[in-house]
Amino acid sequence: MNTKVNIPNTPVSVGKAMKLYKVVIEGIDMKDYGDFCDAHITYAEIDDPVTGERRELTEQEIEDLDPAYVQEYIWDYIY
Repeated sequence: MNTKVNIPNTPVSVGKAMKLYKVVIEGIDMKDYGDFCDAHITYAEIDDPVTGERRELTEQEIEDLDPAYVQEYIWDYIY
């Protein structure tokens, strides 16, 4: 059974300049306990460094997030 998790407005640091808000993680499968290799971020918001306005990350921006960071973030949330 895959689970979708919504993490509300708790900011999560990504590198030095970016914080993610309203993160949605999908693909959490308890049968894959320990790895959770199918879990991935499908939605997140940031405070845009140019406009200062909060906005949704594009699909490309989500794909461009450091995979090691994303996996660590998911593990931190699950454990």
